[in-house]
Amino acid sequence: MKAGEHGIIARINTDFDLGGATNFSLHVERPVGDGFDVANERFTVGQVDIETDEGMFLANKHVMFTTAEGEFPVANDYDLKLTVDFGAGKRLKTINKILTVDE
Repeated sequence: MKAGEHGIIARINTDFDLGGATNFSLHVERPVGDGFDVANERFTVGQVDIETDEGMFLANKHVMFTTAEGEFPVANDYDLKLTVDFGAGKRLKTINKILTVDE
C-alpha cells in the first residue's frame, strides 16, 4: 500500500478460528499524530484461503477491512492492534501487526 491510498483491502492474520467472534476492534497508531479506531462494521472475516505477498491467509482465521481516505497519509510503519471479542463467558484475543506504507 502506498501513502495516501484508500479503498485498499487490508488483512490481519490470526492463529485462531474467528467463527464465534461477536465483535472486532482495531486501533491504529500513526507514526505522527493521533491514532484512530476502525469501526466494527468495517470488518469481514475471510471465508476462503487467499495467498498474498504477505503470505497465506486461511479461511475463518483472518479479517479484512477497506482503508478509508486519510487513514494512512504518510510512508512509515503503522502499529495495528486487533481485539476480537468472543462474547459473554469467552475471552478477548488481541493480535498486533505492523503495516508498512510505502511512498
